[in-house]
Amino acid sequence: MECDSAHSIIESVLQKKDVYCPTDFYQILGMARRKNLFKVEILSTKDILDFKLLSKVVMRNRSRDSVGNPVQWMKLKWMRYSKETPDVIQFKYDYDDAFSHPRVTQATRGRPQVPWSNEIDSVYQEPPALSKAKYDDLQYLCNSLAIPPAYHPFYQSLRYDGQMIDRLAEPDILDATDVSTDENN
Repeated sequence: MECDSAHSIIESVLQKKDVYCPTDFYQILGMARRKNLFKVEILSTKDILDFKLLSKVVMRNRSRDSVGNPVQWMKLKWMRYSKETPDVIQFKYDYDDAFSHPRVTQATRGRPQVPWSNEIDSVYQEPPALSKAKYDDLQYLCNSLAIPPAYHPFYQSLRYDGQMIDRLAEPDILDATDVSTDENN
């Protein structure tokens, strides 16, 4: 597949490059191939759209196909959309099967939905904040010069929220402070 080839090229180029800042990816990805350069589309925070309301208004039928059989979304192997029939999602459970389809705008029981206004709001009005712990870790990397000084202004300009809880899993390896406290016990 073409996307697998692109991912392979990008991975091999990234193995040879140091990336200190997310903006470094723009140039590296754009120049990953010598011919037919990749086109890098730089998005802003406001380009990330919230489709939850649209899906509630437009996708009224998510559970039954056109014959009335229940749709088993987790078992789908192939989905196809067509501009000619925007209210239909064609799907297959097996590659040899014929396409089935639910008409997603088909009315089901319940109260009628508010009509869609054709405007989709952004998820974020400003860049999301980091947790204080993540921000402190990045500042430590800057202060220890693991991140070169030319990149420090980027990391110092990041917003953080002291109330935000870091949702990352606990690390597998204990850091130096955990080891020293364990030895004292």
